[in-house]
Amino acid sequence: MGSSSKTNPKWYLAYFFLAAFDILTVSIGLYLNHTIMSLYTRSVEVNREWAGRLGQLAELRELAGAVNAPGNNVFDTLNVASESAKMSEKFRRFKEDLVSFRDGLHKDLSEPEAEPLLKNLSAIESAINEMTEEASLIFSYFTQDQPDEAGKHMATMDRKYAKVNAAFAQLNAAIRTIQQVRFDQQRERAVSLQNFEYLIATLIVLMVFGASVYGHRIYRQMGSAAREKEQFLQELQEKENRYRLLVDGVKDHANIMLNPNGFVASWNTGAERLYGYQSNDILGQPCSRLYPSTDREQQGRVERLLHEVEIAGIAEEEGWHLHIDGSRFWGEEVITALRHESGELQGFSKVTRDTTERKRAQEELQAANAMLLELDQMKQQFFTDISHELRTPITVIRGEAEVTLRDKTTSMVEYKTTLERIVILTNHLNKLVTDLFFLARSESGIIQMNTQDLYLHELLTEATSDAIHLAQKNGITINFDSQVFTMMIQADPQRLRQMFMIIFDNAVTYTKEGGSIEVCSEQNGKRATVTISDTGIGIPPMSLKHVFERLYRTPESRGMAPSGTGLGLSIAKWIIEAHQGTIAISSTQGTGTTVKILLPLLPPTRTYDANPPH
Repeated sequence: MGSSSKTNPKWYLAYFFLAAFDILTVSIGLYLNHTIMSLYTRSVEVNREWAGRLGQLAELRELAGAVNAPGNNVFDTLNVASESAKMSEKFRRFKEDLVSFRDGLHKDLSEPEAEPLLKNLSAIESAINEMTEEASLIFSYFTQDQPDEAGKHMATMDRKYAKVNAAFAQLNAAIRTIQQVRFDQQRERAVSLQNFEYLIATLIVLMVFGASVYGHRIYRQMGSAAREKEQFLQELQEKENRYRLLVDGVKDHANIMLNPNGFVASWNTGAERLYGYQSNDILGQPCSRLYPSTDREQQGRVERLLHEVEIAGIAEEEGWHLHIDGSRFWGEEVITALRHESGELQGFSKVTRDTTERKRAQEELQAANAMLLELDQMKQQFFTDISHELRTPITVIRGEAEVTLRDKTTSMVEYKTTLERIVILTNHLNKLVTDLFFLARSESGIIQMNTQDLYLHELLTEATSDAIHLAQKNGITINFDSQVFTMMIQADPQRLRQMFMIIFDNAVTYTKEGGSIEVCSEQNGKRATVTISDTGIGIPPMSLKHVFERLYRTPESRGMAPSGTGLGLSIAKWIIEAHQGTIAISSTQGTGTTVKILLPLLPPTRTYDANPPH
């Protein structure tokens, strides 16, 4: 193919020459036809205009006769008033039509053409004015009863009317002259156009001769083109075979050809590996089989994709694909429209790559980023809250000290009172810092659990005994009910006791005098359940989901226990979870709160016989 293209003669340029020659010939013919038609149309329009003017002139001439008639008719009718009125009406119409005719000449004709016609119009106007003057004299003599004198003027009026007719004849002749001049001009132009006809005839002869020569060359070239075409098809078949070998050798990507209707037309080795179908099983099938059909988001996916590709030429998509065994994988695909040189759609090329692992990694990364963002927000909120919690007592301590020192008359009792309040606030700060230090160590993994096997009843009894001392100071009753003494757990007794005391301390703090606290333990399968219920102020429903958050305190709790830190339940939750247990809180505002703790049990090895404290 390369050698043949180099030796191609330049005779094919004759095709462009002939095309240009044809365009030139046709253009000249069209121009000639357009010119002749324009000439003819203009001639018709001019003749129609002049025919209209001659018609107007004839009407003017008739009106002139009608203006003249009353002067003669009065001799027969002897009705001067009637004939005089008729003449006046006809004369008025004549003047209006004359003005209209003159305006038309000014508008449509050039000044040289209009000049002789306007002179004739002026002569007509002057003659008819003279004629009407004679007619007016005739009417006057009849009015004076002098018919003889009127008869003398009738001859004069007729002479004036003859003068009017003569002026009309001259005007008509002038119009005929102008028509003849214009006709001669148009005829001369038509004669000049005949030369173009000879030119067109010559061009047609040359065009036929060139087409004959060109046709002969085409006939000779067709044989050569047929041989080149056969060679080209052989080379194309070889290239197609090499391309198929290349496509089949790609195993990481599925290269699929689709027909314009979306049915599979070719299937490579990579597609077999990715989707699991053999070529015999999938060829001729709709490519929608390669996508999940049960997911709502997949409905119409293929039709939408192919429609977008048909318009845009190419589209990229990520989504779920379906393996032959029903499993799904996340794939990235590029679909390209294949078109003929004419623009006709031949089909689609679909290249798919399995990106399931990449998608999973992206999702894990997004989840990690979301968690880090949440942790960062929690950290910011924690720093805000803790700075507030630390600043408040420090400000109070500083204020108390400054006020006491500033007053020169402060007594020793007042000094002592101030120092006692400072001690209380310092203890509050110490407790807050201790709790924060505990939480920080727990999150960093520094705290070690010194676990041992122990009976839950013994630990709970000790914690309840300590809580009873706290409750009695506030006039609160604690009832302990435990029927199972052999529940054994593996726990750090110090941390678990700390957890129970946090729950008891909250129950005592937020229960008013005369209230009660119920403590109950029972076994539920492989777990021990400890329930601590109080009749305190309860927790608002909107606050329940926040009770385990650090430094969170309800407005009601701040009023009853200003020294609270809002960290106790966070610590208790961490201790329970460190023992593989769970803690849950339910509450009704104004009625009380119930804390339920679940801990895993060990198989019992001994029995315990003791009475619970009350």
